[in-house]
Amino acid sequence: MKKAAEDVIPGLAAISVGDPETPLPPGWRWTRLTDVARMESGHTPSRRHPEYWDGEVPWVGIVDARLHHGKAVFATRQTVTEEGLANSAARWLPANTVCLSRTASVGYVTILGREMATSQDFVNWVCGDQLDPWFLAHALLAEGENLRKFGKGTTHTTIYFPEALAFHIALPSRSIQQRVVAEVERHLTRIDAGVAALERVQANLKRYRASVLKAAVEGGLVPTEAELAKKERGDYEPASKLLARILKERRARWEAEELAKLNAKGRAPTDDRWKAKYTEPEPPDTSELPELPEGWCWATVETVGHVVLGRRRAEREYIDGEDGRVMRRYVRVANVRATHLDLSDLLEMPFNDAELDLYRLEPGDIVVTEGQSPELVGISAVFRGGVENLCIQATVHRFRPYRSGLSTEFAQTVFRFNLLNGVFRKAASLTVNIAHLTSERLKPLPFPLPPEREQARIVEEVERRLTLADDAERAIRTQLARADRLRRSVLRQAFEGKLVPPTPGADEVPVLRGQRANGSGRSASSVQPKGRRASLPLREEDAP
Repeated sequence: MKKAAEDVIPGLAAISVGDPETPLPPGWRWTRLTDVARMESGHTPSRRHPEYWDGEVPWVGIVDARLHHGKAVFATRQTVTEEGLANSAARWLPANTVCLSRTASVGYVTILGREMATSQDFVNWVCGDQLDPWFLAHALLAEGENLRKFGKGTTHTTIYFPEALAFHIALPSRSIQQRVVAEVERHLTRIDAGVAALERVQANLKRYRASVLKAAVEGGLVPTEAELAKKERGDYEPASKLLARILKERRARWEAEELAKLNAKGRAPTDDRWKAKYTEPEPPDTSELPELPEGWCWATVETVGHVVLGRRRAEREYIDGEDGRVMRRYVRVANVRATHLDLSDLLEMPFNDAELDLYRLEPGDIVVTEGQSPELVGISAVFRGGVENLCIQATVHRFRPYRSGLSTEFAQTVFRFNLLNGVFRKAASLTVNIAHLTSERLKPLPFPLPPEREQARIVEEVERRLTLADDAERAIRTQLARADRLRRSVLRQAFEGKLVPPTPGADEVPVLRGQRANGSGRSASSVQPKGRRASLPLREEDAP
């Protein structure tokens, strides 16, 4: 048996390593935790034996503790068999056992709602008659991040068993514990209800943003040009004419680039036959696309803008100036945020003049992530300038709208909708956990095109509505942070004796030195009385 640590590490609220001898409320005393609870560990049966897994024994892992932090756990993501228990150091633990994650992710606290086993990532306490399990759970919760002070290691902190064996708890009598737990639960229940309401509003805001973008790209957000023209008995330019101008610009751009290439090779053309090599973009297949409003038309991404995938890293690093290459800053996936480009952390690699012309960003360009993981596919942001000769790397695309009538901001609205609606993710190639939205898959994606003047009105209305949603989101985050501070304050005050003031003649905690908690094997040594909601707040939604 390991010896308890001899060093004293004072806690923040109610738990310390060793006896800190700090003052406590009247009737409370620092008590070694193992004097009032039996400490248990857990284990992971060998995964090389399939017969040890998927049995009838609920088995608590870190994910379960994270999902049920501060609550009781009734069902686990993984189960083991009795044979798995018999061939490992894991064992059945009774209901009301208090579990603290001690490694990997230190500080998750949960209580077993039924008999279960745990992994070795936990230190567990089976409480004796002098200790209410929820009092211990709240004491651990009150320490919060401070629990990491009891561990060792920088990259991966672990609370080792000598420190756990030396845990001391600020302990009053059992009757005071029950009053403290009841009062804490009364406050936390109200806070939890408020947090749940805020989170519902957050979810509604997410749906609201999605509905705004959907209406924007389907012509349902503002009156269309066709509707206004009918109302005012006027005329308007439909998107089909706009598309014709864009296609003309697209061809002119291709001819200019192709002519520059021929001249660079000393093969200046003597006639126009070379122009026949130009390929018009294929129109989108509209058979499964929604019908657009009058005056709109379907195009493709490559029809309305020039798409370029960034430059791959050179096979070898060039010295600045070698082969005409100059070190330039570039944008990669890590720089693309959902609302902006983060230009605070730019890397560099060498580009020659031709590469600079091909991969350089201009204000108004849109950067679209090519991938790496499914979550990083299709995030887009507008480059608004600020960095000269900024280029792109091969994990992102540059979309440059043709200037004949496509608004950068409207194109970004379409891309944001494609991200939120899963269009980009569906188009990407997926292998295992790696996703790639290649140019070949991005270019032919359908693009809804409204008349030019309508684009401006759509963008203005999208910005107005999403700004209101963003303001509401910030207010919600402020309130959630306040709720978190309030929760910590309630727990701290509980163990300062401020939630349940000491009363004259209050029972003092008995002297327990040398006394061990009862209970062994699979029998529960501390079963809470049924119906005592404050002491055993097993929330309805936690039940299997």
